[in-house]
Amino acid sequence: MTVSAEQTADFIYQARLAGTVVDALPESVQPVDIVEAYAAQAALVELLVAGGAGSAVGYKVGCTNETAMDLLGADGPFFGQLLAGSVYASGATVSLDKAGSLAVEPEYAYVVGAAMGPRAEPYDAESVVPYLSALLPSIELVGGRFSDITAAGIPSIVADNALNAGWVAGSQKTEDWHQLEIADIEVGLYVDDTQLATGSATNVLGHPLNVVAWLANELNARGSQLGRGDYVTTGTCTAVERVNPGSTVRCDFGPLGSVSVQLGV
Repeated sequence: MTVSAEQTADFIYQARLAGTVVDALPESVQPVDIVEAYAAQAALVELLVAGGAGSAVGYKVGCTNETAMDLLGADGPFFGQLLAGSVYASGATVSLDKAGSLAVEPEYAYVVGAAMGPRAEPYDAESVVPYLSALLPSIELVGGRFSDITAAGIPSIVADNALNAGWVAGSQKTEDWHQLEIADIEVGLYVDDTQLATGSATNVLGHPLNVVAWLANELNARGSQLGRGDYVTTGTCTAVERVNPGSTVRCDFGPLGSVSVQLGV
């Protein structure tokens, strides 16, 4: 059965507005494969933008960490879109009362400095560097329509804009960012000043630049591309940690700096 992308998107959109959480998407609107999933995601983003969520400003890549892959039963990454209305500066207070079960992820992110269109050879970690203009620490706020994301299935997760509920950006490093040996930096995740997890850039497909290359190639294969000014957030450096409203979250990226968010009640 072919599922209508528009019907799937409308179901998820209405659930987002109401703060509804379901065990699974109804079969009548459940995408059966990744092709239907991305079509539904694109339709959902159109609804969100039209509803005042702000324009698309970049991408999140999920399941780049083996822990996340194991948790969701994924065999590789997927992407969602970042929308301006849910992008916040470090230190912001963010209310996500309709986000469903909320989790946080410390992530390295990049700013694209030049469009990354199709090329004869696929992008790799080395070849993406000239196209990027900044590196920054960030926190992804993860929330979706599902009571148990481990049972929802990858197509449904992708359709729900890859579970992106928000993104918190730290200060950008624009000079000599590529000379920073981020693989050697311990990343710490703190909730209410208690350290809950540590990790590093090596947990993200070996290096976050590999994630950028994967996304550039994936978008090119789908007839799209990373554009100048886009953000790319590359996946969690630590285990995914669930949090409650009212919590203060801080992620320490060593010499790259810290990023924090206060989760409103």
